[in-house]
Amino acid sequence: MPKKTYRRLRKADCNIIYRMRKVGNSQREIAYVLGCAQSTVSKELRRNRGLTAYRPKQAQQKSDYRQWRKRSREPVFVGELETSVR
Repeated sequence: MPKKTYRRLRKADCNIIYRMRKVGNSQREIAYVLGCAQSTVSKELRRNRGLTAYRPKQAQQKSDYRQWRKRSREPVFVGELETSVR
């Protein structure tokens, strides 16, 4: 098996994870089909799981929210915080 390199999961990959998980495939089997590590599939399922199960649309919404939250910090507040910590 060739060496795997890092790449983000695409929407199509998330749909494959959903369908394969629904029919009962293991994380290892899903990872093999996607060409990624089993831990990548595991992290995707853990981070983006809803109340009942993994769903690709909900997973994308959660991912978008995490990205928005990370970018939405106000630089002024961060500067004040750094000053007060010193």
